[in-house]
Amino acid sequence: MRLIKRLATAVAVTATASVAFAAPASAAPATATGTAPSCVKRPVHYNQDGFVVQLINTCASTKRVRVIVDWAPDSACYTLSPGEEAWYRYEGLTGFYDSTATC
Repeated sequence: MRLIKRLATAVAVTATASVAFAAPASAAPATATGTAPSCVKRPVHYNQDGFVVQLINTCASTKRVRVIVDWAPDSACYTLSPGEEAWYRYEGLTGFYDSTATC
């Protein structure tokens, strides 16, 4: 009986700790408004230091986009005119490319 009480206490403490450290549902960047259109090309090049995202605007109009990174800060917004390109470089161990969003 004593073992069951200890297990129940351990489960309750673990469940409470999990809730306390869970990320809030609104953790998405406030300035990101949605996935960038498909005419903004974004090949990702991984290397030993992290990754590089090449942002290429093949759209007919100017686009504002940002790179969304898991486990690290997102990029700043890039304003790309038609035909323009930019490079975002992430150097670190924890970040992973997630997506490219409008801003």
